[in-house]
Amino acid sequence: MVDLELSTERRVDEEIMEGKLICSQCGHAYRIQGGVPILAPRGTKPYDWFARELTTALERFEPKEAIRRISDGEIGPKRLDSRDSVLTIEELKEGEYKDSEEFLKDRFGGVENARIHFKEQHNVYRKVYDMMTKMARLDKADLMLDVGTGYGYMLQFLAEQFRSAEILAIDISYNNLKAVRGRFRIFGIDGSVHLIAADAHQPPFRDEQFDAIVSWGGQGNIVKFCEALFQTRRILRKNAWFVTDIVGPEKADPDTQKLIEAVGPVFFESNLRKLGLLSTKQEVMESMRECGFQDITSKQVDSTKLISGRRMDQP
Repeated sequence: MVDLELSTERRVDEEIMEGKLICSQCGHAYRIQGGVPILAPRGTKPYDWFARELTTALERFEPKEAIRRISDGEIGPKRLDSRDSVLTIEELKEGEYKDSEEFLKDRFGGVENARIHFKEQHNVYRKVYDMMTKMARLDKADLMLDVGTGYGYMLQFLAEQFRSAEILAIDISYNNLKAVRGRFRIFGIDGSVHLIAADAHQPPFRDEQFDAIVSWGGQGNIVKFCEALFQTRRILRKNAWFVTDIVGPEKADPDTQKLIEAVGPVFFESNLRKLGLLSTKQEVMESMRECGFQDITSKQVDSTKLISGRRMDQP
């Protein structure tokens, strides 16, 4: 990661809401939008392209045809050129909505219902989160990274458990991060948590930066997840640990479950495997070995499979 020069356009209290981070080498300006730095690579749109493009494709095609077109590469992520805005006016409006109490009211029925929902989910997955904490040695980490944070379920757990640690969270979706930002602000979750719109395949961090890296659900949401593991290892400090879980279709949300029923589980899984969104435990462990992780271990907590590995001095 090269040095970036900050140019502030708007602050609210101490937070930079709008501005730019300008590359000292090439002069490219990365936007800070709505309090979220957008450090995705040039040409990469900061959105969950698979979910968004699948939704659009389902409006035009039968479910099997929509999924096939995406898995075969006929439909892919939108690319930006130098004339394009990073985010459209509609996407900016969606981000501000997700950063609001109105979003919590519409999604959960109100702020208190949202608090209850996340507390209940943390109770459901508490044993899993505790094991991930143990496998990644998070209690010894001063600087940790959450990769593919999504709506921030595990990130909220980390922020509440490790208040003295500095936590960075990346997700390719700007609007996912805006939802996390709004909820944390409304819930009063403070501490050193930094949200960054970035690509797990090209994370904007220097070598050997983090004391620990976790990815809860990343394997089911980051396209070609296994191919991003080399970069995960690159930004881990020596002797530091990475931990992830193995996501299967049985953990899909209700809308995805309906889609699986419509196309059949075999068709669904085979096409998602083409995209690298579904991998077996053995495939993830082998990919970690190929990337140079050592001391690779798998554990199972209830129905959840977890895998950890350590970056050693020698690949």
